[in-house]
Amino acid sequence: MLKRIYVLWFVCSIITQNINAQNNVEYFKNWESPNASMPQWAQMMYAKNPHIPTVIALHDAYYKSNPFVKTTFTQNYKFWSKAVLMNLNNAGYIKPIKTPKQIKKEVNLEAKRLINREMSNGQANAKFAGATSQWVNISPMQVFHNNSTQPVSYSTNIYSIEQSASNPNLLICGSESGGIHKTLDKGVTWTPIGNQIANAGKNTAVAIHPTDDNLYLVWAKDKLFRTTDGGATWGYIPIGTTLSMYEIKFNPINPDTDYAAGNGGCWRSTNAGLTWTNVLNKICYDIDYHPTNSNILYLLTSNSTLKRSELMRSDDGGKTWSLKDNGYYVPTDLTTASNSGGKIAVSAASPDMVYVCLIGDSKANDNGWIGVYKSENKGDNWTNPSGQTGGPYGAINGPAVWNVAAYSSGTQQGFYNFDFEASALNAAKLWVGTIRLSESADSGKTFSSIGGPNSTRLTNIHADVQSISVKGADIFVATDGGVDYSNDELNTQNCRSYNLTDVNFWQFNTGWNQLSYTGGTYHDGTFGWHSGFGVGNVMRLGGVEEPSGYVHPIEGRKMTYRTHYNSTNSQVNILPDTIGQSIIIAPALPFRPNESYTENRTSGLYYHPRYANKIFAGFENKIYKSVDAGSTWDAIYSLPNAAGLIYEIEISTKNPDVMYCTYNPTGGGSANTEILKSIDGGITWNTLSLSTITQSKFQIAMTVNPSNENEVWLALSNVGSSGTKIYQTIDGGSTWINRSGNTLAGFYIYDIIYTGAQKAMLYAVADKAVFY
Repeated sequence: MLKRIYVLWFVCSIITQNINAQNNVEYFKNWESPNASMPQWAQMMYAKNPHIPTVIALHDAYYKSNPFVKTTFTQNYKFWSKAVLMNLNNAGYIKPIKTPKQIKKEVNLEAKRLINREMSNGQANAKFAGATSQWVNISPMQVFHNNSTQPVSYSTNIYSIEQSASNPNLLICGSESGGIHKTLDKGVTWTPIGNQIANAGKNTAVAIHPTDDNLYLVWAKDKLFRTTDGGATWGYIPIGTTLSMYEIKFNPINPDTDYAAGNGGCWRSTNAGLTWTNVLNKICYDIDYHPTNSNILYLLTSNSTLKRSELMRSDDGGKTWSLKDNGYYVPTDLTTASNSGGKIAVSAASPDMVYVCLIGDSKANDNGWIGVYKSENKGDNWTNPSGQTGGPYGAINGPAVWNVAAYSSGTQQGFYNFDFEASALNAAKLWVGTIRLSESADSGKTFSSIGGPNSTRLTNIHADVQSISVKGADIFVATDGGVDYSNDELNTQNCRSYNLTDVNFWQFNTGWNQLSYTGGTYHDGTFGWHSGFGVGNVMRLGGVEEPSGYVHPIEGRKMTYRTHYNSTNSQVNILPDTIGQSIIIAPALPFRPNESYTENRTSGLYYHPRYANKIFAGFENKIYKSVDAGSTWDAIYSLPNAAGLIYEIEISTKNPDVMYCTYNPTGGGSANTEILKSIDGGITWNTLSLSTITQSKFQIAMTVNPSNENEVWLALSNVGSSGTKIYQTIDGGSTWINRSGNTLAGFYIYDIIYTGAQKAMLYAVADKAVFY
């Protein structure tokens, strides 16, 4: 049987600031201090030197008995777990952080690797004698809701976006997964331009030179990159060692002078980003120029003693700075106050007006929203338009002060999703991006939710706003789902996310008999696609960010997925013939498998290779079987430890009575993953000996030769050493042979796949390449 091979390319997202020992702010989108109100797993995640398997086990166990609520630490966990699992030692602890010299060496090696790959493309293809075609991108390029031909931005988390000052049709944006994209038609179509830096990940800041449409600066992970040819080639620019950047700003009149602000301080360049010097060594959340006088700059910094974000102003182009706090915010109760950051907004409609939007707590019982402060004289004097600092909060969209930063439940994500801008046409109109998009028409006195949860008009704006760009009448909103555009002060919006293909799949599954796929994604729910939709056009099935999604082997349009974090069943949808028609809702499965956000620690639905209605799945410590397409299930085997977890199940194509599965006997902790084997269709199982494989076995990917039930291949996903990644058995697991070699050095192996098509092939899917 021909098996199609698909590649999911996603890169870990990280920030950098050295906090302690081996754990590092590099492994989080934004850092928050642990406190006793957090679950034990979250407190341990932020510790100096956490034991990673234990944190993951505690996290999984916690959400077996507690409802899932999105917070900063739950979102950070998804970044952190992916990042640290690629950097573990055999004992399960994080390896030391890389030095600037190591980082620079890696960047140079990656650039050489890309050049060599491009130069030898033809030769490489010639070596693969069985190849009849090249790889084709079928990633979600445009997303549609059920029963709609209206595209929506629900595919790619865009962290940063910038519109050119000299060419309004030109924009660049940076994604969470590592891609840099460029548009020459205001976002109608996007083109990737960051192949050389795609593996850096998490592009938190982008900037376009005001007069040179080919010069861009991009902050990607812990590195600054610069291009002078519109993104065709990029150079690595050293700037500090342990920092991240939230904003990069070119001087609109003297573009050779640039500023970058982040948790490593404020930095200045006087040669268009080639070299940088530190001008303020403290956390800086935002930086902005006066709209008509580029010698005046505003900088929002953190004061840890007074627990607030403060506005500094420079009147000499950034050479000197002074605090501006007359009438400014002071926490109501310093003992219980906290500072989560802030943003600055200015407007060409009133050049001396400056706003700051502050998040955190001013006193006990506040919950993330402090409010907006306004100055009409460049920060010399401040007022609070709402007349209230922090809580108590009123009802959302009501006349009283309500929590703009939080869901109706009160949970909020702090600086994780946050931006603030003023209209260029009306200085009293403000927009705040948090878990929703909110608007004030009266300088911050009152707000209404206009996009995302509880929205009053822009129902298709995705929740969790990352960045807002305002240039004259053009407004672009970047969210967890993509980019939206408005030219009428956000009274209406249009999806501008076509070909933003940096989709981060947590799970991915394909059809056997029809070209189709489904998969759950980070931030954007579960997609469904079949070839009748056209390349790149997908339907959003539902869900939030589940690692779920399975295709029926015979009925290629029937797709199963878990609908929400803690649901106990699995939704079944049948895709229509074409986009715009309605999805058919089939009876749900009264069951869901073990699913996880970490690679190779997840189970799924496994269809018998000969009988489509016979399905196996791992749930908790048991292997389940259904013989009626999932309507009913029987537990056919249980691990002796109730805390154990069944992961991947492989069924031999040649002899389906032979099955293998990976499992963890304790659900994580210090225990290695092990392998079970059954020779009677799953009724009884024996544990295979892996004693000759001495490396860490916390994560194992597995594949079976379709033509030989006794040939099994393993990939140790969390092992970094070049010679200890791949193992083979040809006697059903009695002995194991190391097949790693040195080719895979420096790569993290996500999966291993054995195909038995016209030519038997073994593929290893890595973080930066595919090997065969």
